Amino acid sequence: MVRLDTPTKRARIVTLKDRGVSSAEIAQELGGSKSQVNRLYRKWKGKKDFYGKTSGRGRKPKLNPRDVRYAERLLRNNKASDVMELRDRFFPHVSHSTLRRNLHAVGLRGFRRRKVPLITKQNRLKRIEWAGLFRDWTVEDWKDVGFADESNYGVFGCRNGQWTWRRPGEALDWRSTEKTVKHRGGKVCLWGMVTAYGVGRLVRIHGNLNGELLVQIMEEDLMGSLEDLEIDPNRFYYAHDNDRKNTGRLVQNWFTEKNLTQLKWPASSPDMNIQEHVWAELEAIARRYEPAPRTEDEMWEVLQWAWSEISDEFIASLYASLPHRIKALTQAKGWNTKY
Repeated sequence: MVRLDTPTKRARIVTLKDRGVSSAEIAQELGGSKSQVNRLYRKWKGKKDFYGKTSGRGRKPKLNPRDVRYAERLLRNNKASDVMELRDRFFPHVSHSTLRRNLHAVGLRGFRRRKVPLITKQNRLKRIEWAGLFRDWTVEDWKDVGFADESNYGVFGCRNGQWTWRRPGEALDWRSTEKTVKHRGGKVCLWGMVTAYGVGRLVRIHGNLNGELLVQIMEEDLMGSLEDLEIDPNRFYYAHDNDRKNTGRLVQNWFTEKNLTQLKWPASSPDMNIQEHVWAELEAIARRYEPAPRTEDEMWEVLQWAWSEISDEFIASLYASLPHRIKALTQAKGWNTKY
């Protein structure tokens, strides 16, 4: 029997049938049977592309659209942490790969959870209220604000998560391994401040930072930074977090004596504090230093060098982001923002 199921003959059958030619006449012309002509016409009538494939009945999918929507809700509402748990608890009749494929089809992908501060309902309301206070501030207004904070850097902390290119079997080659030490080789504690006119002084903290030591740092290094950068203290706002040592009596009395204005800051709001990005930039720059530091003193030298390498353009971009942060906080209704 002559094969009629080719693109050219499909098109010919549909064209002739639409013109009213009988199936018997078409079969005689093309060399097939009448049943072949009728079957192909039913399959391809109304089609414009005779080179494609029509959808056949095939096997029914194991998950229908309703199942996929249910699976999506379970994942989005944290009823299941991943596809493995989703399959084991709710869809034991399908494989993990089937679930994953269906979720991919609706645009869902697995990602590592992003860590964000816990925001309570009470703190959310305070964040909304705080955003309202600075809703109309421009970048020029924010240039009068200096941000300060403390941070810790492990001696080997700036070397974590290295990548290497190697051949199979060279995993333990000395050139392909990341060297670590017990307890990360110590740590360096820092206090630093950033302003719209450049970074202020960077201070190494020995021991625990308490109210007395913080007052000493602000007396010498905060005031010294303002003098170095030629910033008028009378037009300066000092922003810091709500840590107990910052809000303690000694520190607050010092601000009163110096007649310095503090910028109130909501709790659990590092997304609004550009100093967090400055610390991240400091670590990124320190990673580039060769050779890697091996002691706390060497780490301190590297951090001082990295602090001086923070560019004015980077700082300007952070200050330019502040109005957008306030807007994002308002739009998020006090919850976490992308910053």
